Amino acid sequence: PLGVPGEIYIGGAGVARGYLDPFSGEPEARMYKTGDLARWLADGNLEYLGRNDDQVKIRGLRIELGEIETPGEKRLVAYYSSTDGALEIEALRALMQGRR
Repeated sequence: PLGVPGEIYIGGAGVARGYLDPFSGEPEARMYKTGDLARWLADGNLEYLGRNDDQVKIRGLRIELGEIETPGEKRLVAYYSSTDGALEIEALRALMQGRR
């Protein structure tokens, strides 16, 4: 129905064989579930509404944005060890900022 959001499916002979869990063995009936949402407008166009998940594709690879974002999660990304045990904070800061 007009204005009702729904998921976009792509079908036809151009849809690759071997798509996981195809709906039909007939090439013309094969469908690909895109994960994109859209709705029909009164003028016959589709309005894209976004994704129904948090995935994006970058160079053909699916990326879960939640795996990148992890807001507020602290984790070790580097560590420093000294050969003589002494730690000079200002010298370390200068080294990390590219000033020697």
